[in-house]
Amino acid sequence: PTGPQGEVGATLRLSVSCSEKNDEKSAYFDTHPPEIYPTQAESSDSRDGAAEVRERLIRAVTTILNPLKNPPPLQEHCVVTLHTLCKNVIDNPRDSRYRLVKATSRTMTQKVLCCVGGEQFLYAAGWTKATVNYEGYYRCDTAAPMATLRCAEDVLRKNLRLCREKAERHERAKTKEKDDAARQKQEARRAIEEDKARRREAEERKRAAKA
Repeated sequence: PTGPQGEVGATLRLSVSCSEKNDEKSAYFDTHPPEIYPTQAESSDSRDGAAEVRERLIRAVTTILNPLKNPPPLQEHCVVTLHTLCKNVIDNPRDSRYRLVKATSRTMTQKVLCCVGGEQFLYAAGWTKATVNYEGYYRCDTAAPMATLRCAEDVLRKNLRLCREKAERHERAKTKEKDDAARQKQEARRAIEEDKARRREAEERKRAAKA
């Protein structure tokens, strides 16, 4: 129908339709909240934080691998032990046994703490000192970012081969040094025996000439 009444009816129907659509949209967003993506600044801060963590880890492992501070065998022991500690937590994130290691254990004292840079790497990887039942421990809290542990494991894994090669070269050099020392000692002993033999022969010739 035309006229004022028809126009009013059409307006009312349009208003009701728009209201229903708005209600549908509200219901949808109530059950489907919009996804919130990190802003560019947040992403940049996250990247900067990850880069800083990796830099600290690399500085620590560089100290461990410094031959002026640690002999190659100790370097290998330290890197292998640290890698095992981090990998155990990564593989068993809910198992508290792998998040706590006694500070006075032989493994820690002889393979990590006596190595310059070992404790520094632990801290950079998210481990902290803790006291449990009046005893000292190193603990990896559940609050420690798993990304930090994965980064630590990656840095250590990439240096495992280098450590083993350096340790093997060191052992070969030590073996060669021992062999050279033994050979020199044997040659010196033989020279002494030969000199004694010459002296005896000379004495015998003198006695024979006098007779």
